[in-house]
Amino acid sequence: MIRMRSRTKRVAALAADAIASALAPLLVRRNRSADIPASSRVLLIRCDHLGDAAMATSVLRPLRDALRPSVLDVLAGPWAIPIFEGHPAVDRVIPFAAPWWCAARGASATARFSNWLNLPRVVREVRSRKYDVAIDLRGDLRQIVLFLGLGGAPVRVSSDRTGGRSLLTHAWTHDASKHEVEKDFAIASLLGVVGTPRLDVPPPSVGAKRMSALVSDEATSRGYVVLALHGSEPNRSWPAANAAALADRLFNEFGFVSVCLGAAADARAGDDVATLANSPVTNLAGRTTITEALSVLQRAAVTVAVDSGPMHLAAAVGCPVVALFGPGDPRESGPWSTSARVVSEGAPCGCLNRRCDFVEGPGHCMRAIDTETVIDAVRAVLSARS
Repeated sequence: MIRMRSRTKRVAALAADAIASALAPLLVRRNRSADIPASSRVLLIRCDHLGDAAMATSVLRPLRDALRPSVLDVLAGPWAIPIFEGHPAVDRVIPFAAPWWCAARGASATARFSNWLNLPRVVREVRSRKYDVAIDLRGDLRQIVLFLGLGGAPVRVSSDRTGGRSLLTHAWTHDASKHEVEKDFAIASLLGVVGTPRLDVPPPSVGAKRMSALVSDEATSRGYVVLALHGSEPNRSWPAANAAALADRLFNEFGFVSVCLGAAADARAGDDVATLANSPVTNLAGRTTITEALSVLQRAAVTVAVDSGPMHLAAAVGCPVVALFGPGDPRESGPWSTSARVVSEGAPCGCLNRRCDFVEGPGHCMRAIDTETVIDAVRAVLSARS
């Protein structure tokens, strides 16, 4: 079981796993066969973060090649639907805003309550589609119980990341030292998947007119860099003043205009960068769909990002990436790309809480990363690509 932020969470997880083990004969009493039928119906579950969805694309084609399923569906958060929808290996996307992941995304209590009410319908839908194989890539006990156990698939595949081994027919022993892409591939390999994992997000299709509305003529003609430097937690963000200084350096040295990307929650930070910078900065945070964001990233000269969804999306569409890490571990969640550099001051820096317990104050690990080091990394990825 993974290391958790608090003793209380770990005790709760152990208790939940013990209860699941005790109820296993009831939850899966008719599902004892581990044989995979020909032309099987397969459900892949990845309903957590946007970056995790992008990394999960590494197993889509390999799963189809290995199993030759009649159906390969994906259960995903609505925010990640464009990652899977239209993928040649995917037949259908079942959207579900899991309330436990909505909480992590800052959803209101009302929205989370509505999603809890929607949960039984989603479980019934999974059961009604009579999947032969169900795969949870996260190794989340809640998802293993609800969508693998109650979902009724005879073959249930996941890791024991937070428990649930007793409910699985194929269980991978969680190894925290591996990258998230490697973890996904290791779980899929239990079903015969082989090869070298690579991210596989279909090229986005956004019309020239819409792209012109998003990215200015100046940015298109001079080239632009994407900045995604506001993290989901305070201790994962790079200060706006640093980001503005970086934008100015990139403009003066390379001529690049800067474009800020992110969710609606990142819009204020993008405004701060645009206000503080002396060079042109366009703030698109909260103003793009995922497909539009992918198009912007695909055309960028380089993306400079903290550990976040945009970082993984940039890697997925082949944009060079400079990734800034503090409390996160780049060995587990760094950009999966050969055109990437990681910048840190000893990540993971040991700051586990959302703010930080260090005497220097919240976000110290990220503030310690200086602009000159980031510029050096940008030079390196651009030189490697030229």
